[in-house]
Formats: sequence, structure tokens, C-alpha cells
Amino acid sequence: MTGLEFVLCRAGDHCFGFEAALVRRALTFGSAAATRLETCLGLSDDGTQDRHLLRLRAAHGDWDLDVAGPLELICLPSSRIQSLPPLLALRSPLPGLRALALVPANAPNAPNAPGESLIWLLDPRTLAMPGSDNSLQ
Repeated sequence: MTGLEFVLCRAGDHCFGFEAALVRRALTFGSAAATRLETCLGLSDDGTQDRHLLRLRAAHGDWDLDVAGPLELICLPSSRIQSLPPLLALRSPLPGLRALALVPANAPNAPNAPGESLIWLLDPRTLAMPGSDNSLQ
């Protein structure tokens, strides 16, 4: 395998990705009833109006997550994906963070961003959901 497909979204000024195999469905509208990615990550909501709903596979079944767009599907070469060192993974301030990818702007399927893009790769199976048994609160 030379790469993995990821669904990219935004939160604040950052680009986040979920492995496409863990995204069950993507809708072109958000939902006030769904948890926002910003809430899960402890980031402030920047008021983005371009909202989408992702149905994600998680440890305790599927759940819906409201994310900021635009949504993008990209294939990241495995050489660009760096797993977090074990100690950093245990102490990461971002729940669900499993790896990082740095993608040059001129790379095939690069995210729509100027210059190199840092992509924070999240695992929805370990992403903290407020009010659930895997929440950090």
C-alpha cells in the first residue's frame, strides 16, 4: 500500500483528516444536534457557515460530527504520514490525534491551502465526545 485516503475538514485555522474507511457518510449540511469538531478538540468556534455532517465509525458505534468545510477527499502517501511517538500520543492535548502529515502545496491531491499543509490526522474511535464515557471532561 502506498497511501491512505482521508476526508479533510477544518477547525479553526487547522486542517484535520479522518481515514476515509472510518467515514460512513458525509452530508453537505451541519446539524445543531450533532457535536462539533471544535467542541471535541477544545477549540473555539470561529463561526464558519460552511458546515458538514460526517457519520463516523467509532469504538461504541457510529456517531455524527458537525465539521467545517470545505470537505476534501485526498490520498496521502504513506511517506508523508508520521505517527505520533508513544509518549506524545499519551499526552496529546488533542483527543483522537494519531498522526501528522506535511503535504507540499504542489503535491498531487494536496489540500486547497497555500504553501505546505500540516494535516492533523484524527481517529474517531478515540476522539473525545462530550458527555460520553470516552470524554476527557
